Amino acid sequence: YLLSSFMNNYSNLIDTIKDFEELFNKGFYNAIWNKIYKRSLIEHYFDKDISLGEDLIFNIHYLKKCNGIRYVSKSIYRYRIIKSESLSKMYRKDALELEKKIFYYMIETFQHSNLVYNVMSKSFLIHMVGQIQLMIYTDYLKSNEKKSILKNWLDDYDYKLLLSSFKSNN
Repeated sequence: YLLSSFMNNYSNLIDTIKDFEELFNKGFYNAIWNKIYKRSLIEHYFDKDISLGEDLIFNIHYLKKCNGIRYVSKSIYRYRIIKSESLSKMYRKDALELEKKIFYYMIETFQHSNLVYNVMSKSFLIHMVGQIQLMIYTDYLKSNEKKSILKNWLDDYDYKLLLSSFKSNN
């Protein structure tokens, strides 16, 4: 097959660590639309209490069950629609807690790999900077509410820890 030259094979989820940064940045772990699933392996469905990162958590639960993972590194099909009303493009009051939940879930899943820690730290901080920007420009919060939220986020122990580790690595 033509695609076989672009195919990466992994024995299991942990085996993907070697290419984690590339796979994460290309949406391998996050997106659900770019995979073919085997119904018999689906034991975990979407967590209805989470509205950010639920695809990632679903995929990781699923990939943990796989005895073999194949990844085609070449784009075969492109489809892109950007919706401004998407939940990922809106300010979220619960953003810090959701980002921390995703961060620690991934770190634990990948057995505290330094590479995964670095990639997830960067992702966490980028998402939080985006949330700060969205919060600043939102119309429905008063200035004092914005200051209070920002102070709480910046005073958060995990946020400080990730920010300091990111600074020391760069």
